[in-house]
Amino acid sequence: MVAFNHEESSPSFPTAIPNYVLEETQSNLKIRIFQGEDWTPFLERYREGNTMSCEPEIWIVRWRSNNPGITIQSGMTFASGEFGYDEERNWMGLAPVEENGTKIVGGTGYIGGASCSSPVFKWGTDDGSATLADVYYEYQIWKYKPKI
Repeated sequence: MVAFNHEESSPSFPTAIPNYVLEETQSNLKIRIFQGEDWTPFLERYREGNTMSCEPEIWIVRWRSNNPGITIQSGMTFASGEFGYDEERNWMGLAPVEENGTKIVGGTGYIGGASCSSPVFKWGTDDGSATLADVYYEYQIWKYKPKI
């Protein structure tokens, strides 16, 4: 999980992952994030991020805020009982992106995880010019396929 300034580019999607095959690519998707709201899940296929949704798959998301004055914080839900269960959101735990205890926010970014997890966004910081931001994203799904 990484985030960059709005002017920068997110890394390109991988062209190969050992023992995985590219199953799906989706582009030109959008989610709206509001100032003051809690974490917002998207990627509906894995939205619940619980043990019932575990498949041998990997998701990778590239994203960009439409507003250069807004930064977005990314994270992921995951299936781990040690952090408790959030009944309202139907996920087990939340892992916000941090580096040395500091929240990582940016205008564009890249995040990936296993199918037992789900990506989430939250308002990061702003320049006072808006209370909402459209975040455009694209994703890939890679399915495990061992060599036989």
